[in-house]
Amino acid sequence: MINSKGELIGINTAIVSRSGGSQGIGFAIPLDLATSAMNSIIERGYVVRGYIGVYPQDITPEMANVFKIKGTSGALIAEVVKDSPADDAGIERGDVVLSFGEKMIKDSKDFRTVAAAAVPGTKVDIGIMRDKKMRNIEIKVGERPDSHGGEKPKNEDEFPIFLGVELNTLDNNYRRSFDIPGAVKGVVITDIDRTSPAFESGLRKGDIIVEVNRKEIKDISDFREALKGVKKNTVVAAIYRKGHYSYIEIES
Repeated sequence: MINSKGELIGINTAIVSRSGGSQGIGFAIPLDLATSAMNSIIERGYVVRGYIGVYPQDITPEMANVFKIKGTSGALIAEVVKDSPADDAGIERGDVVLSFGEKMIKDSKDFRTVAAAAVPGTKVDIGIMRDKKMRNIEIKVGERPDSHGGEKPKNEDEFPIFLGVELNTLDNNYRRSFDIPGAVKGVVITDIDRTSPAFESGLRKGDIIVEVNRKEIKDISDFREALKGVKKNTVVAAIYRKGHYSYIEIES
């Protein structure tokens, strides 16, 4: 995406089009974010994202009334991850984040964006409202735990059926992200290539694999062990998705 001066200002990523053609609403990644990601990949081999360790949410008028704040600008902290940078700095549940460094925070999306763009290891002053009083808290930004991506099967050549699938053991963070009950055990698909055999067979990001060929899966080790004895190019996996279990036949 370029401006009227021919200067690059963003990287086009998607379009919403009724006809399927080039006319419609386009979406692009701002150049500063794209440049940051590019430099991170060049220097480290992966995209580095800042990590604070909180779960923010938007503020409704009713919440603003309860927390006695004016307006709905800011991000309400619904949860603080134990031993995270936010926890170490003293941020508490119920705090309302109004600023992050020099940036004023409009909503939870705004907060997530600036937090992810923050450089790990740097210190940032965060302006919060707590008990009707403004406070400034200095926090040392950490590195987002999943910056390196999910764990792939140990050898994709050995397990071609799951080529292009990234997996992680289902932990509390992923349970919150994908709204998974505590009773469900397995490995979560954190990313999947749309051209992969697994995707074409029906697997999707956020699915929980709980069985492979009738073998129960509780973690990545179980998953790998279950695939070791597979010599055919087909497996049957039991998955949990949106409150229901089902079986999917996956062919390479």
